[in-house]
Formats: sequence, C-alpha cells, structure tokens
Amino acid sequence: MISLKKLTIRDIFFRSRMAYSERPALAFVGSDPLSYADMAIIVRNISGMLNTLGVKKGDKVALIGENSPNWGMAYFSITTIGAVVVPILPDFSGSEMESIIQHSEAKVVFVSARLYNQLNLNNLKKIDAFVLINNLQAIDEQTAKVDSAMPYTTPAITVNTDYCDCEFPKPAEDDLAALIYTSGTTGRPKGVMLSHKNLVSNILSTLMIQNVCETDRLLSILPLSHTYECTIGFLLPMATGASVYYLDKPPTAAVLIPAMQKIKPTMILSVPLVIEKIYKNKIKPELTASRAKRMMYSLPITRKLMHRLASNKLQEVFGGELHFFGVGGAKLSYEVERFMYEGKFPYSIGYGMTETSPLLSGCTPKIVKFRHAGFNLPGQEMKLLNPNSTTGEGEILVRGSNVMVGYYKEPELTAEMFIILKIG
Repeated sequence: MISLKKLTIRDIFFRSRMAYSERPALAFVGSDPLSYADMAIIVRNISGMLNTLGVKKGDKVALIGENSPNWGMAYFSITTIGAVVVPILPDFSGSEMESIIQHSEAKVVFVSARLYNQLNLNNLKKIDAFVLINNLQAIDEQTAKVDSAMPYTTPAITVNTDYCDCEFPKPAEDDLAALIYTSGTTGRPKGVMLSHKNLVSNILSTLMIQNVCETDRLLSILPLSHTYECTIGFLLPMATGASVYYLDKPPTAAVLIPAMQKIKPTMILSVPLVIEKIYKNKIKPELTASRAKRMMYSLPITRKLMHRLASNKLQEVFGGELHFFGVGGAKLSYEVERFMYEGKFPYSIGYGMTETSPLLSGCTPKIVKFRHAGFNLPGQEMKLLNPNSTTGEGEILVRGSNVMVGYYKEPELTAEMFIILKIG
C-alpha cells in the first residue's frame, strides 16, 4: 500500500517520480519506454507552457486524443498544477466535441492531429490555444497546417530553463481534478465533476483488494477518456511504479496478439465484447469442431477439462504472464464467463460508474465467484434501496470519498442524485 501526505494526483505523481525514477513508465508497444524521471521532466515543461498560456488553478483544459504516452503526460501536466482536465472521447463527432469544449469553458485544448481537423475553429474562438498531443507543442493557428497523419514523437527530455522560475499552484484534496462528460447513453451528456480526493481514494481502495506493483506491465486497450481506463488503467499503475503500454493502431486481433507476445502483459482491463469475440471466433469453434468434441462438451466433467486446456492456450496467446484480466463496463455473457471460470482464467469482474470515480466493487481473480461483480470496495458504504421482494433488485446507494462532487452547471440534477439517508 502506498502512503501519501495528501490525496491529490500531484502527490501521486511526485511520489512516483522519486520512488520509481529509473523504472519504465509509459510507452507505445515496440518503442523504448519513458522512465518516471524522464516523464517528470517532460510534464514539468508542459506545465510551464500552460503557465505561459495563462492557465491558472481551476481553469479547464480539454484533452482529446487517442491513447498514447503523450496523452498521459498532458493529463499530469494539467492536474498537477491545479487545473481541471476535461477528457473527451475521441469517438465523439466534431460538433459533440465542440459542444463539450464550450460547455466546460476550457481555455486550452490538447488535441491529436487527426481530431484537430474535425473541429470547426469558428465555433471555438474563445479558446486561448490549441496544443497538439502528437508532439505536445502549441499550434500556430496563423501559419500551421496540421497533417492528420502526423506521427507521435516524444518531446526532448531536457529541463526547459524558460520555465525554471514558474511557481505552480498546488491542488488541494477537494479541488476539482477532472470534468468528465458521460456518453449520454442514459440521456444527454453530463459533466461529472471529480475531485482529487475522489480519484485518489478510489485508487487506494482498489489497491486494498488487488495488488499492483512496479514489475507489472499493463497493455491499454480501452479509451483513456473513460474513467475506468483512466483511473484503474493509468493513474493506479502510475501510483505504484508499474508500466503502461499503448497500441498505435486499433486493437484488432492482428495488432493485439503480436503486442501481447512482445509486452507479455501481467494486467489488462477490458470490456466484455473483447473476450466474447475471442471466445465466439476462436475458442468455441475449436471446442465443438467435431461430433465427438460436441458430445464431450455437453458433459460438465469433460467440458471443464476442455475449458482448462483452452484457457491455458489462451493465456499463452496473451503472453503467458497475465495474472489479472479485469472486465467491466457491461454484463459479461453467461457462456463466456463459464469458460473463464471453469478454465481458471485469471479474470475479475468489477462494477462502477463515472460518478464514483469509478470502481464500486471488484475482487482479485483468486477469489472470483461465478456471476458476481466482486464485493464492496473498502472505504465506502453501499446499500440497496427498496429491493424487490421477488427478484431482490433495487436502487444502489453509495457513500464514500469516491462519490462525485456533482454535475457541472446542473444544480437541480445534482440535487436529485444525492439523498440524505442513514446507511447501516
């Protein structure tokens, strides 16, 4: 368990810089990773640039781009100086991104070259500056033409003396760290306000049920703009000295399998669709390829043996060193979970939502229960309100340091989400 003076992203970042200075931190698959010490130099330089652009404590800074080490360094450069990061899903349309930028009142926008060309700058005239995530340099809007195919490059790992005299503000635990807009699957997009304490407390609670250490290697395949991947797949490993690797192409099988063989990840976060496609397209066809196999598969005792053998093969495909495969974001199918459970694949199902930073329940693969989403995380309380006498279903109430501050510019909607109730 890590120890922090304050529950802020800044404290996480500076602790890791000292504790794991020479350890690999962030990289694209196939590229040399940045060490924690090198990452800290680049982050400070970007923070200095933001300072010269007029970004102050509490100002909003949008972050729109594909997963990359530069995305992570931009995130740290914003949050460690007390500004508020606004991660925006790169799958949103140009008009949706513009709407979020406007609603959040962002002063500066980090954006990838591909997505920059989807924005209508006439609708964003209040933005002070645009910064390309590809090279972490500000765009000269008067002369620059951005090539959508611009490759990602790592900034120079040299202290920029122009920023040596910068005095950066220090965020407090209850200061806003992130403003995250939901995808709108339950209505129009809402800006979820998460404080430093919200995010860091969720990291510490998660570490109480699943250990992550400096020898762990994570392969990131989910969008960093989602709280699930950002908190559990980025901030948590960065707090524990682990390494995170990113793909420079969409996570198709042709890209994923060589990447896993190269990195040999120990941990992966996923959504059900990924493992369900693997099972449907690769595993089940092999398990039922002949009449004899189908007959064996229909019997529980032989089916379990077949699942164990197939699971062992799958783990080798994943690199052979995987000890945690986290599944969240949607319900996992019965058939696929049965394969993972009976095959002793190191999976764990978690439950959460953006409004809770996000994780509410989960467990380590060693104590997984079939068709369960783990157990309540330490440091929070949960209760089922008015459960149905027949089905047991009801509304989940939660209280803890991980619960959001509220919805941005939505006081009435925020009030609807919070009720005064004694839990216990």
